[in-house]
Amino acid sequence: MKLNLLPPYVSKGKQSKVAIVLMLLILLASIAASLGMMFVSKQAYEREKARADALEKPANDVVALSKLADTITASAQTVVLNVELAKAMQEHCSAYPDFYDSVRRYIPAFFRVTSMSASPMDAETVTLTLSGVIKSQEEYANLMLALNRIPDVRSVSRSGFQLVETYVPNLTQTDQTGRPIRQGEQPLPDDPLDRLQALIARGSTASGGYLGVGNFGSGEPGLRGAMPDWSQITVTVVMPGKLQAPDVRATLANAARASSSTGTTGSMPTGMGGFGPPGGMGSFGPPGGLGMGGPAGLREED
Repeated sequence: MKLNLLPPYVSKGKQSKVAIVLMLLILLASIAASLGMMFVSKQAYEREKARADALEKPANDVVALSKLADTITASAQTVVLNVELAKAMQEHCSAYPDFYDSVRRYIPAFFRVTSMSASPMDAETVTLTLSGVIKSQEEYANLMLALNRIPDVRSVSRSGFQLVETYVPNLTQTDQTGRPIRQGEQPLPDDPLDRLQALIARGSTASGGYLGVGNFGSGEPGLRGAMPDWSQITVTVVMPGKLQAPDVRATLANAARASSSTGTTGSMPTGMGGFGPPGGMGSFGPPGGLGMGGPAGLREED
């Protein structure tokens, strides 16, 4: 049996030398790699710096041009706004005629329209008011059905119809037959002579044969109203529509406040602040009593 009485590090001396040599080699390789990376990085930095220096002048020119464009835009903002407002108002001039044309197709022929007006409730809703004359209670009911055919109509209301059709009254002591009469008339008696006197008292004749109702027979040009036994009615329709005009005054005032708050200066052309739709565009009425939607036979001319 052989005993190894030497310390452990004595047998590993050779291995320690090899490890030291490898460590030195690795250290030298790391130093060389670091120097190489520093050299490559310096070359890349110098190359990119030269490129940035070459692009500095074009970039400064772009910034200066952008600032000049902002200055020109700020100074011309009021003019551009006025031009856009003028275009919007010019386009709005056809809004009312187009709206009336779209509604006219739903107005029945038996309703003689004397006036038509429209006013916007908001940006998407319009109140349409129709005034005209109508003859019978049946037409009064059919008018509601006709106007409810308007697409997406919200509501249709009416007023003004006067009941002029005949009805059979209750029997009285003098009238045991029940002859038809109209509203406001007294029953006719059964006695022929008394009935003749009642009819004579009921009748009346105006100058020239006209009753003077609805401005007929006046001999003067103008609007004609309801004929005898006809009724002047008013119909209100709430429906979709875009008739709201651009608010020119508010828009220009807001633009002026924005310009003063940002410090931009620019002259505002005079005369644009009061630009609005011509008067009378919201409604129209036919001249000389010429109605719309009714046949010629429904008008009595002088």
